[in-house]
Amino acid sequence: MIDSLQNPLDPSEVAQLLAAHREVMFLQFDAAIRHRLRETFLSSGNVSAYQNVTDRISHALPPLSNSVIQSAFSSQLRLPQFLDPQSCRLCLCNLSDADRRVAHGELTAMQFLMEDVLQNCYSCAVEDHNDCQASLAKSKQNLAEMIDTSTNWLQSSKKMCKLLLRHQDPVLSCNLLRSFLILWKQLEMLKAEWGRLKLRTEDINTVPLYKEFCEQYGTDILHPAMKAIARQVGTEEDFGGPVTSTQHILPPKGASEIEMKVYQLQKLLESLEIHMIHDVQKKIKLEMTLVTSERARQESSLPTELWKHRVMQENFSVVRPQIVETFVQSLMENYQESDTEVTFKKSHLQQCLTILGCDIMARERSNFETYSMFYENILQQLHHLLYQKEQVCSEH
Repeated sequence: MIDSLQNPLDPSEVAQLLAAHREVMFLQFDAAIRHRLRETFLSSGNVSAYQNVTDRISHALPPLSNSVIQSAFSSQLRLPQFLDPQSCRLCLCNLSDADRRVAHGELTAMQFLMEDVLQNCYSCAVEDHNDCQASLAKSKQNLAEMIDTSTNWLQSSKKMCKLLLRHQDPVLSCNLLRSFLILWKQLEMLKAEWGRLKLRTEDINTVPLYKEFCEQYGTDILHPAMKAIARQVGTEEDFGGPVTSTQHILPPKGASEIEMKVYQLQKLLESLEIHMIHDVQKKIKLEMTLVTSERARQESSLPTELWKHRVMQENFSVVRPQIVETFVQSLMENYQESDTEVTFKKSHLQQCLTILGCDIMARERSNFETYSMFYENILQQLHHLLYQKEQVCSEH
């Protein structure tokens, strides 16, 4: 891979390639474990393995993405750190031997998918640029001969990818795979959010929920996206009509992985935008109902409850007057002190006690008024909430 650089002896180019390759490796491992493997376990009914992986990825994957160690050498040449193998094993620990074989198969399939993405993108680039066709003509002929004479398809695909990489910038290849994996991650996040909104659940972690999600996703998102791709390439008639709940949706012939994920992402964004518009419409309708009901109320007071936030709560705090401190300070203003005793005048003591009694009565009166206002506000708020419930019930 380093030998394919324009200047393999340039340390900055090598460091840039290694950093891009490390990020691609992490994103590839993240997509394989977080999405492909968990979906495989859940679709096959292996809920325990799905839950084991789900519980551990939150502890294992963040350290892999955040393990950037600063050093004096890395400040001059930004070399990436190694991916921690312990964190990789943590994602797959506590799995049975059969489940580990499934995980190994998903990781291998992920590598084949990356090679397929590169091959499709390079094929598109060759078709679009005439100058690349002349430079790659010889390599294509060698590839065709190699595929015809080889009996092992896997070995042929690996050699094909290596020959294609010789004519491409490896940094651009890593950036292409990085963009594809980030696109995939965005798609999976929106897909999960769409599923939670569609099924009205916090998490899709059971087999019945997953089957229901797959049926609705295939009908509402996947089939329209594949039909749009078929319409673009001119094969809409061959794509078929509406799908049933048990029918598997196949992509149009010639559609690449990037195209399929981009069209699904567009459909998900459209669906989520429609959902947000409906939520805003419901909220506006509810606010208009409250305004209309407040206007019809036979009260002369201003309905300030309409401008209150729904989660607003009444906070109550009692003011603590400095009664003791004030009494001691006023008492010590006029006294006579000797070695063994402190003497006050009777009139001065009587005056201080009178002031103390007045302060205590003022505190009790203030507390009574504060508590009364507090309970009145609570009653008024509950009365308003009850009135809103009655209005909503009367509409339905």
